[in-house]
Amino acid sequence: MVQGDPGGPHYGKSVAGRLQGRVALITGGGAGIGRAAALRFAQEGARVVIAELRPEQGAAAAQEVVAGGGVAVFVHADVTREDSVRDAVSRALGRFGRID
Repeated sequence: MVQGDPGGPHYGKSVAGRLQGRVALITGGGAGIGRAAALRFAQEGARVVIAELRPEQGAAAAQEVVAGGGVAVFVHADVTREDSVRDAVSRALGRFGRID
């Protein structure tokens, strides 16, 4: 259940699956808030591209998503380098055909 303003569009309603069929590229998805976002997006039905600087953490997060029944791929990315971000986007598009 989403909590919030009683007048909000999701108040009192289940929102599971609201990202079904979507593709999310999440930077910093290997730890902390990024990892939590990746897991939640996957729970909501998104296919998740985890872009992470630290390969061990990125791969572990992707494995956690898959173990939970989701679809995820890890891509190594350094968001301080434009070429690295372009490569991550290219790999996401190559795998899933789009990013939402």
